[in-house]
Amino acid sequence: MRSIYTIKKKVLFVHDVCAIVLIALLCSLCAPQVAYAYVDPSVMTYTIQALAGVAVALSALAGVAFRRSRRFLMRALGIDENARKEVEPEVRRVDPETASFIDNNTPAVKGRVEKSGSKEKNEHHQKWLWRLGLSFVVSVFFIVTVYTMPSYETLAGNQTSLVFGLKDVWQPIAVATCIAVVVLTLVISLLKGRVFNVVLAALFAFGLCCYLQAMFLNGGIPVTDGREIDWREHRFTAIWTLAIWAVVIGAALWAGVKHRRIATGVITVLSASLILVQGVAIGSFFSDMAIADEKQNAADAVAANDYQITDKGLFTVSPNSNVIVFVLDTYDTTDMMQVMRDMPEVKDRLAGFTWFKNSVGSMSPTRYGAPYLWTGIYPEADQPLEEFIVDRFKKNTFLDDLGDAGYSIGLYTDTIGDMLLTDEERRNLIYDKTINIKAPESGSVLLVDTKGILKTTLLCSLYRNLPWFAKPFFYYTTDGMNQSMVVERYVGDSEVEAPYVMDDALWYESLKQRGLSFEEGSNGVGAYRYIHLDGTHGPYVLDEYGGKPGTLTTVEKQACGSMRMVLDYIDELKRLDAFDNSTIIITADHGIWFESYPGPLPWLSSALMLVKPANQSDNQELQVSNAEIIAHDIFPTIIEAIGGDSQKYGGASIFDQNEVGRDRRYVLTHCVSGVDQILVEYKITGDVLEWDSWAESGVTWDPQNTPQP
Repeated sequence: MRSIYTIKKKVLFVHDVCAIVLIALLCSLCAPQVAYAYVDPSVMTYTIQALAGVAVALSALAGVAFRRSRRFLMRALGIDENARKEVEPEVRRVDPETASFIDNNTPAVKGRVEKSGSKEKNEHHQKWLWRLGLSFVVSVFFIVTVYTMPSYETLAGNQTSLVFGLKDVWQPIAVATCIAVVVLTLVISLLKGRVFNVVLAALFAFGLCCYLQAMFLNGGIPVTDGREIDWREHRFTAIWTLAIWAVVIGAALWAGVKHRRIATGVITVLSASLILVQGVAIGSFFSDMAIADEKQNAADAVAANDYQITDKGLFTVSPNSNVIVFVLDTYDTTDMMQVMRDMPEVKDRLAGFTWFKNSVGSMSPTRYGAPYLWTGIYPEADQPLEEFIVDRFKKNTFLDDLGDAGYSIGLYTDTIGDMLLTDEERRNLIYDKTINIKAPESGSVLLVDTKGILKTTLLCSLYRNLPWFAKPFFYYTTDGMNQSMVVERYVGDSEVEAPYVMDDALWYESLKQRGLSFEEGSNGVGAYRYIHLDGTHGPYVLDEYGGKPGTLTTVEKQACGSMRMVLDYIDELKRLDAFDNSTIIITADHGIWFESYPGPLPWLSSALMLVKPANQSDNQELQVSNAEIIAHDIFPTIIEAIGGDSQKYGGASIFDQNEVGRDRRYVLTHCVSGVDQILVEYKITGDVLEWDSWAESGVTWDPQNTPQP
């Protein structure tokens, strides 16, 4: 008999071991795996959350299956699961007159017992500690979903575009999360009865809708690049997604009122599960950050992500020789034509310059066009796009040529585009060749605008999580995020510099207050300054005087304001008597560009091109040239100006280009919701502002599976 009982115990033991192993395997889905290919961070978190969600759901099902299969097995083996346990006897009522037990199955007694039990349970569920626990779980889910998770995801996934990344500013977001959870928990727990149930259900439903919106309902969401968006194009999406919100919230409120006990259980379980799912994703951010730090510590070097693009040297020039390149984002030749009509004085203030009206840029949008202007590397016909993004820095010799000629190099931009380079490559190929892209000084303290960070991350989170009809009210831009993050600067023992942010009005105000000065020492041969400004890129926030009126303006006013601030910079060069010995180029990363679906040429684009050579004074009035110019012409022009070998970059400077019917190429990127669809090369013959001059060359590049630089 004893042997049979032993066999039964062994069978039960094998069952339990198998169940534990199965649950462990399911839980292992939550563990991050090493990826050997790049995955965009915003997509990566969705993948992590999906895997974690599957693991949680399957583990819950496995737990239920384990319990039921164990009970079935115990019944089949004849094992009493209450054996050796103290089991309380059935509670029975006593008749006070006869002192005898009353049968609980009689209808009258049964009703009173159930009613009494229901009342006791109601009282139990309404205890403050019980309400506090429920409120805490739902509050954590709500705050993490609506604010914390999207904030961390935005910071972790856009480190190359933002002034500060997750590593720099995660603490204030964590503190704000904790405070919000405590306050919300206490407020909800003070409510009682039906009001408590309704508020709890509504809060959970809103958080769940935000989660569903971010995970499944944001397809085609407009990229926040500052362009004007016609939200009417998304009316149908807004309607059907809002219907989903209404159904989810309505069902939660109905369940909270009519089926309180069931609703409370479901809300608690789902909240806890989704907290775990999003916690896994957040943990992956910090895990990646810790791994990166560990690698840097092992290499005994500062991480490239710790480097800052500062404003060191932004308002300094050399008394000997200067090459100054203004890159006015999206500034088209047609914009300059309008400025000439609206500001007649511009012609006189540009004395000494030549305006090349038949100018073709290189590539669009900014992530391709801006780096080209200091690398000069164009993609080859059959070259994979990812390879080109790396090669444009590895094959670039322009910075080396400037450095070898004795020029200090200042790159002031928010678009380096080096995300595919290793940390060592970033430092060696770019950062260490400049005077302004630097690691923090030893012992320095990073000062950030905590209030601005909390405000801008909340704005980003609501833009992502709220239904479509509410998104226009929370639209933001990358430049706006950077501007709100910066409070002051790195503070150290040496001279301090502020991080460089793309804020034209702030740059202009600083120019007027500080003016230009000669760089310290001034012993070098010269200075090279690459200054990237917003130009005519949307949103249009500048007036014609270069200030921010606080309301949106027009592209025409912003074009005038942008040109005015550049002209004032030129006036400062004249004040320092540094105008004549400076080569000045006022250009654009690309001309007119908007998102477009793959198809016929949607518009004509001509990047602004104004050039003044060194040793050219302002005695000569503005010249206008119709020569067939390309963006690459600035490289031999600059190299010739600094005494280098211009043959290395094509030989002829921009002033010597007189070829008619010149083979000019331009790459237009068709982009939908911030995702590149296809890059199409065009061949331009003749006047760039004539439709007949444009034709597809037959060369395209497929950006599929290529990260956006």
